Amino acid sequence: MNNLIEGYYIMLNNHVILYVKGNDHPEGKVIAFPKYVPDSHGDRSSKWNVKYKKLLTISEQLSYVKEKLPQYLTYDLYLDTKIPEIPTKDIKKIFNPIERSREILHDATDDVEKDCREFISKLLHIANSDEIGISGSILIKLHRESSDIDLVIYSSMERLWRIYNELESLRHNNVIRSIDKYHLKENYMLKHVETPIDFSTFKLIESKKLLDGIFNNRRYFIRLVRYPIENNYGKTICRKLGWSVVKVEILDDYESILTPCRYKVRVLEFLDGIRKNIVELYSHRGRFCELTRVSRKFIVKGIVEKVVNRDKDTQYFRLYLGYSGSFAIPIISE
Repeated sequence: MNNLIEGYYIMLNNHVILYVKGNDHPEGKVIAFPKYVPDSHGDRSSKWNVKYKKLLTISEQLSYVKEKLPQYLTYDLYLDTKIPEIPTKDIKKIFNPIERSREILHDATDDVEKDCREFISKLLHIANSDEIGISGSILIKLHRESSDIDLVIYSSMERLWRIYNELESLRHNNVIRSIDKYHLKENYMLKHVETPIDFSTFKLIESKKLLDGIFNNRRYFIRLVRYPIENNYGKTICRKLGWSVVKVEILDDYESILTPCRYKVRVLEFLDGIRKNIVELYSHRGRFCELTRVSRKFIVKGIVEKVVNRDKDTQYFRLYLGYSGSFAIPIISE
């Protein structure tokens, strides 16, 4: 698995470390956002004698690109947005999640890595070792004692659903637990700035999730990525039309566990903004996975996108959840 896809990290010659976003990339480039950036006062120390600080939000990451890496900020014609696109020739080092997972399975050197190894071992009877990768700070060896476990699993859709159902069994047997009060509050403080929902709604959604929880008193997050991956970059043209707030019913959630995730929907009511025949919710953000564990009706806010398939000469409208201000609020009863 040599392609740069979701879960991989890269480092530039100036030691900036970026995470790869998505699975579709321009020829000779990769879409990636800075996560760990050199800072003499940073609280992360690397084995290559560089101190780092962590950029927590998309807003911080884009601001850093504009200020420090403006040569990579590109208007993408097909995505209709300015986004960091890194030429592969500028990559100094690639951090491979699968290789890091194998390394830890062979030799875990601290408590964080040992918890990671134990968690992976719980999944090996349902997934192959070459399907389970380690991402995040553990991948790039910038983790601390309090670091989360970030896993990424690459497999077929059928197997990914089997893995997901196995997580249900692990939850039932208390091997994994829903996110606890401490992590819930910490997570809310980080996310509510970009995803403005009240704490009680946030708690309801997060407590139901299987891909985000607690193992051995340590927070974990899992991304499920369908594999093998076909690079579909350029096959569609996306045009952003503006914000919309709508009430929707989710009709199909088969891809709700994936990164990126999507839901087939029916609009029940337009509440504000652009009015189009929206048939899909789409997001690269893990916070919008697994929504139907809570409800099948939601009030959602996102950017309406017109998606044109260049090969089939067809088009449809979807609501993209991901920009700061996007949200999905479950309707529990009416």
